[in-house]
Amino acid sequence: MKLNVSLYGVILLALFTGTSHADVSLPNIFSDNMVIQRDKPIRVWGWATPDEQVKVKFKWKSARTRADASGRWIVELPAMQASAKPRTLVVKGPNKIAIRNILVGEVWLCSGQSNMEWPMHGTQHWREETNAFPEIRLCKVPKLQIATPTNNATVKWTLCAGNDKAGFSGVGFHFGKTIHEAIDVPVGLIQAAVGGTSIEPWTTLSGYDTIPSLKHRADQIRNQPADFVANFWTPASLYNGMVYPVIPMSMRGIIWYQGESNVYEKDTDIYSDKMHALVNGWRKNFHQQDLAFYFVQLAPYTYHGERDALPFDSLPLFWDAQLHAMRTITNSGMVVVSDVTGNTRDIHPRHKRKVGQRLARWALARNYGKTNMVTSGPIFRKMIVKGTKAILDFDFYAEGLKSRDGHSLTAFSMAGPDEIFKPAAALIENNTLVVTSPYVETPTAVRYAWHESAVGNLCNSEDLPALPFRTDNYETKTLPLVVHQTVLPNAKTEAGIWRYVLDQPPDEWMSPDFDDSAWQEGEGGFGTSHTPNTKIGTMWNTGGIWLRRSFEIRDKPSGVYHVQVHHDEDAVVFINGIRAADAPWFNGDYELLPINAYAAATLKQGRNTIAVYCNQLSGGQYIDVGLVTTK
Repeated sequence: MKLNVSLYGVILLALFTGTSHADVSLPNIFSDNMVIQRDKPIRVWGWATPDEQVKVKFKWKSARTRADASGRWIVELPAMQASAKPRTLVVKGPNKIAIRNILVGEVWLCSGQSNMEWPMHGTQHWREETNAFPEIRLCKVPKLQIATPTNNATVKWTLCAGNDKAGFSGVGFHFGKTIHEAIDVPVGLIQAAVGGTSIEPWTTLSGYDTIPSLKHRADQIRNQPADFVANFWTPASLYNGMVYPVIPMSMRGIIWYQGESNVYEKDTDIYSDKMHALVNGWRKNFHQQDLAFYFVQLAPYTYHGERDALPFDSLPLFWDAQLHAMRTITNSGMVVVSDVTGNTRDIHPRHKRKVGQRLARWALARNYGKTNMVTSGPIFRKMIVKGTKAILDFDFYAEGLKSRDGHSLTAFSMAGPDEIFKPAAALIENNTLVVTSPYVETPTAVRYAWHESAVGNLCNSEDLPALPFRTDNYETKTLPLVVHQTVLPNAKTEAGIWRYVLDQPPDEWMSPDFDDSAWQEGEGGFGTSHTPNTKIGTMWNTGGIWLRRSFEIRDKPSGVYHVQVHHDEDAVVFINGIRAADAPWFNGDYELLPINAYAAATLKQGRNTIAVYCNQLSGGQYIDVGLVTTK
């Protein structure tokens, strides 16, 4: 088969070094147990003695070519349909190479940083995944950063079983498994991921060239001396060492989970451009402009306490950049995983099954004909204001909007002309949201989950969480909270008597009408003496505690209601039976958390009830809660 020089000239120039090989040889990406992409041209390449004739045969298709003056060669076989029948690829020159047990199916590249690299054996559902999957094949590229492209890597394909499965990307595995079970064809997964890396080392220089604001980065690398040594932060260094050896292999697409390192770099303004550069470069070099690109919006995490005290809205602004990338990169899709994090102080959510399954939704809908599949949670579309109400419309609501946990919708805030956001309540009406706030008479803007650790509960009928959003472009105002009136004092100010149990109570335990007469009584706060900055009224050293207390409001105070909570670890506060505030992980002293508008609306003159649950995992433990208004 005679090659089209115009098509492959650039590939050959870019792919190989000038080393000659006496025998015909292949890069290591061609190994036993591999999967070849169906329905796309099959490219096979390698090295031989200059002008050596090379013959390649797979199934009943074959092609011939000769190595060029530098010993490089490449052939293209016609596309083939999926097949789970093991086949052998034969390459002949002076010698003969046979690559066995090859399947034809779907090939995907799984790339990014630690959340993509995170292995199966460290995920939440690892022990449930006991089955081997003979028609899923895995290829794990070793970590390598290098200043110039390398044409080979120490890789091999393995079966999806045992230690090979245990050490493979959890997100990648669940993505591949979901696709395999849905379309019943072989799936090949290539993992190229390195923890702690930014997007820059994964981006090609040619990709930077396509974005005017980033082209200087490529020029800087091109102007480096010949002995320049790359590191994990050098543009294109990981692409050179880990992705380049796979090019120009045909594949269906890429799944991408990365961005945490770029949040620390304060990249909110340009991360969308960087994603464009990444995708442009990869699609160009793979010679596949239709290469699918599906990625993960970062999970909530408390970045602000690390590295130069990042502001609370650094992550929400980054979410905005990721959403913009999805809207402007063709054949792309983004999944939201705000509901998979059990701990907003852990940057590595362990629940990788949902992440992989949600990425697979995009592939099944876009690439595999499942056109009725819902691919995303609700995405804000527009807002209109009617009096004191803001009415919000959404795309991707599927069969309807709902609350994920059955409780009132949380994490909404509203601003008026002063552009200061206050807690708001949201009600679902005919697949729109009607948002109001007792603190705002003239709405101008609404935000949802617009905080790095916010975990809202708005989702669609497919249980896919809504994307965090804002309807405004206001500059975030961080105003000091000043306690205006104390409604219920905390233990440091005036310790009160609480009723409590240490075993799981009935579901209605937080209700104002619940009979807690059989519960124990103790003085707040509850915990162990070695927990810092605490006043212990009652010893508590078990796993969980449920607390209740009634209190009187004589004259309803002005201001915005907040709970004062000191917690170690996760705590949830209910006011008059309504979930009012969540306090994840732990803090070192009392902090003010706004209670949601639903809970605030239940506070009345006379008797009220506050209920608290706190869960202890390890180390010190403590829980105490007060209620105040702020201005």
